[in-house]
Amino acid sequence: MSRFPVSGGWLWATFRRDALNDLLNEPALLEIMEMLSTFICSDELFLPTLLRSSSAIKPHEISYWNFHLNLGSPHDLTIHDLDHICHSDAFFARKVDYRKNPDLIRAIEEKISSYSE
Repeated sequence: MSRFPVSGGWLWATFRRDALNDLLNEPALLEIMEMLSTFICSDELFLPTLLRSSSAIKPHEISYWNFHLNLGSPHDLTIHDLDHICHSDAFFARKVDYRKNPDLIRAIEEKISSYSE
């Protein structure tokens, strides 16, 4: 049995350069890669397992999404999510459908243009 707890999660992530350097220099990196090489879906296990095992990385999400009451995938953001989006540290918001929620897009555009004035 490995000394690393196997974790599952998303395949996609965004990292700052210093966090990525820390991950690539993580002492457990090669051991985790070797352990997961025998798994069928190791790509979905690699990053979450490495992050959970690393003492150097502290999670900080730069994308905003809302899984509230929606198992498996984020729900479409609406104008009701605007305050949460604006008060988060996120640089991106996911899932916004312009056809369903054009008012949210317009409100975000207004917020962004107010910062440049």
